[in-house]
Amino acid sequence: MKKPIAKIMKPSVFDEDATGFVWINDVQFKPIMWLWDGYIPKGGIVLIEGNPGEGKSHLTSFLAACVSAGNPLPDGVEIEPRTVIIVNGEDPAGIQAIRIQAAGGDLKRVLLWPDPEAAYKAFHLPQGIDVLKKLATKHNVGLIVIDPLNAHLDPKLKIYNDQDMKLVLQQLNKLAQDLNIPIIAVRHLKKAQMGSAIVSGLGSIGIIGSARAAFIVGPDPDGSGDKILACSKMNFGPKPTSLRFQIVSATVKSDDGEDIPTSKIEWLGESSYTADDLCKPDKGTEGSALEYAVEFLKEVLAEGAMPSKDVKAQAKEDGISIATLNRAKKALGIKPQKGTPHGYWELPKPKE
Repeated sequence: MKKPIAKIMKPSVFDEDATGFVWINDVQFKPIMWLWDGYIPKGGIVLIEGNPGEGKSHLTSFLAACVSAGNPLPDGVEIEPRTVIIVNGEDPAGIQAIRIQAAGGDLKRVLLWPDPEAAYKAFHLPQGIDVLKKLATKHNVGLIVIDPLNAHLDPKLKIYNDQDMKLVLQQLNKLAQDLNIPIIAVRHLKKAQMGSAIVSGLGSIGIIGSARAAFIVGPDPDGSGDKILACSKMNFGPKPTSLRFQIVSATVKSDDGEDIPTSKIEWLGESSYTADDLCKPDKGTEGSALEYAVEFLKEVLAEGAMPSKDVKAQAKEDGISIATLNRAKKALGIKPQKGTPHGYWELPKPKE
């Protein structure tokens, strides 16, 4: 599927001075291609973000089913059946298989790690990008899913460090561009929310900055029990309409004909709720700026000590003022440690 939006490709003519600059009239343009028109663009990272149990894995199973079997997406357009690669460090292979089968997928076109613990320990980015490229080239892959992204990053990388995240995600975006496919990256949300979807995901804001599109999955604010899929970022046009869905019971047949209970997505139509609506503090838990800052520091410093200048920079991106940050630091008993001109911040060690 094509849309009349152009993407800048590798220039064919470079400036004679070899400065790296090019004349824009020498730049080659190519139309944006879509897996799901207006929602899932090809050629880049697409984030799906939400809290545990809100339907992120059901959504990726649905997408995997559509791609593997060539089933229509919610826009009704059929797609070419292609192989799907899933790197999942949380759900056992059996659970993933029955969900994809319940959604109508072709399991013969799905590659995954059989053991999530093994995937968590053995598959890390950026090292695993070469493996993905080889598999994708060999097996006509049309979709890659990494669930969750943070679990499959090299342990040496810090998720709140912009440079670390860009190092990985630039390479992942290049892989998606070279293959002309979407790479779906699943991410959890921060514990505390203040109503801004763009900064709600766990880790550096550079993660969503590197994504071509991003979506929040969350409960219907009306309390109906339904789920909402809402776009928080779209690089290639206006944000698409939010969609409502529910997770319903389903059964699949085992190899010996036994019924196996599972669940799948059922689409219910459009919703007026935005991604920001889904990220507002829960009613009845008056989320204050200080509470948000305290949770922010707990998450940022969970990986260990961090230069105070980096903490403050990340806090600024999250909309936390220096005054509120310092109040949160005092509330947590954080005392700057010497080591650099700016000092390090570190969570106090728990008392034994």
